[in-house]
Amino acid sequence: MKIHILLTITDSYAAYCAVTLVSIFENNKDSCFCVHIICADLTEGNKGRLERIFQRYEQEVDWIHPDIQKIQAIVDKEDRMPRKHNISVFYRLFAAEWLPQNINRVIFMDCDLIVTGDLNSLWK
Repeated sequence: MKIHILLTITDSYAAYCAVTLVSIFENNKDSCFCVHIICADLTEGNKGRLERIFQRYEQEVDWIHPDIQKIQAIVDKEDRMPRKHNISVFYRLFAAEWLPQNINRVIFMDCDLIVTGDLNSLWK
């Protein structure tokens, strides 16, 4: 059974994402994951660092480049959204469109948290 995880990040949060990934994999060693990461500005260096984590734990990653134009229409409405949020906080609104159509559920997590337990009970 493969557990699907969704993370939305920016390049500046890549190091926090790395900690989240290691905490998932270390605390769920008998589980198989596909982690879907939505990011528009990830540098090749940070992408390589994250990919090495996936390789070390033999887990799957699905890189998703978001359609920024869809989100920009929301962000540009000055009367709707204050400018204090990065555009990446809105990625989750369109995740269902960007995720592979063959998955019917996913666990969304913030990319700056630490997983301390087994995710199987949450998945079931």
